[in-house]
Amino acid sequence: MKTTFHFASCALFFYFGLATLLYSTETESFDALPVNTTGTASGWIYWAGKGTLDKLKIVPATTAALRVKQALSYDGDDIQVSKPFASEPDFGKSPRLYYVARFAPRLAGGRVQRVLFGALNRENKSVLLFGIAAGEGNIFHLELNKKISESTFKADNAYELCLILDLSHGPNNALGSLAVRNLSRGENEFTLADGLQQVPIKFEPRTQPIHWNTWLLRFQYRQEIGQLSLSDTPPEFLPAP
Repeated sequence: MKTTFHFASCALFFYFGLATLLYSTETESFDALPVNTTGTASGWIYWAGKGTLDKLKIVPATTAALRVKQALSYDGDDIQVSKPFASEPDFGKSPRLYYVARFAPRLAGGRVQRVLFGALNRENKSVLLFGIAAGEGNIFHLELNKKISESTFKADNAYELCLILDLSHGPNNALGSLAVRNLSRGENEFTLADGLQQVPIKFEPRTQPIHWNTWLLRFQYRQEIGQLSLSDTPPEFLPAP
């Protein structure tokens, strides 16, 4: 059963004991960089895996559905890469966070390869939160905190994923829900992924969002990422193409 999630309806919320909400947003986009800029030159750092940074570069977006001119492309073996935030967002008092990733998964080796989105803290401690699980053929599932969605999706479409992270009961009792919209179909409303709603996420003290200061990506073979954002305010609907 699919559930449509209206972000506009949750744009205002109240948190007991919080007198003032401080809004913070961190965004990573690639339109301002020259085409063929390497991963190293664009600020990305090798963190782990068998892959190499020379396979990571800025390319023209292969589909207009990504709603960007350029994207971060990777076509190599399994790798994790990181990049420090451009600013110092303060998520310490935010009862809810939204981690949004816009990307276009492609077939490689006869199937869709895994891609995960996460963050690093100031001590270089990693947390990989959500993304897509490796699929069979052109079909794949979504993944949140190692739990796999019941819903399935097709490759060669542009998607936008939003992790809705509820921290209102404290970081040791966080709940995550994953929402998705298919940009290639012109969807404006997010739909909650079946089986990935209110998933318990217990952050270690050092990996709590208050300590995040760096993007972390894990992917392999033919992945294309259009934009990343992390905010304590919900994303706006995109206009229809």
